[in-house]
Amino acid sequence: MPLIRQREVYSVTRFNAVSFWMQDRNNVESAVLCKASYEALCDRGKADGDGLSTHAVFERHRERIEKIASAKYEAGDFATGDGDDATIVILTHELTP
Repeated sequence: MPLIRQREVYSVTRFNAVSFWMQDRNNVESAVLCKASYEALCDRGKADGDGLSTHAVFERHRERIEKIASAKYEAGDFATGDGDDATIVILTHELTP
């Protein structure tokens, strides 16, 4: 079950990772917290060669990042906390293979 974007809004965390929300396409009640790690965004920015900030790199690659998050969700590659909500983290080797 692929994920879809839940909100346009995203936030840059205290450690410069970017957090954003997605939901299961088949379950409108679902909430999946996704995070693109600071390292992944920095390494992608270096590979792009333009020295953009982490949020600018996120905006440039958002669709790809969301596809990676969706693939991880479908593969069951996520963590769950006390509730049923999932958390997915995008790492360097996924964003900049």
